[in-house]
Amino acid sequence: MKFISRKVHAVLDILLVLALIAGPWLFVPGKKGVESVALLGAGIGVLAYSLMTKYELGVVRTLNFKNHLSIDLICGVFLLASPWLLNFGDRSYLPHVIMGALLILFAITTRNQSISVTQQEKTFTF
Repeated sequence: MKFISRKVHAVLDILLVLALIAGPWLFVPGKKGVESVALLGAGIGVLAYSLMTKYELGVVRTLNFKNHLSIDLICGVFLLASPWLLNFGDRSYLPHVIMGALLILFAITTRNQSISVTQQEKTFTF
């Protein structure tokens, strides 16, 4: 079920970016290895493609929203699997799994386009 609007998704992107960029200091303090780089890199990446997306908080607006959601999904899968792909799962994995799962959840539950009132009325007309 897709229940997140594009506008809400844009706000969730910004909140997720803040959490990912602050992640090395909040979630893996004292660990300056690849686990920190994975969180920070994901945060910078999500920020970059979010700023380029054609949606409410986009700045450059060159990336269409459907592609944004696809990149969210790919980034989420990579972040979720990164502790084992990058071989640091024995030291830290929970922040990466949670953030990756959130990215995946946001990608699969966001409506592709905004629904106007007239479209909603047409959908429910008998």
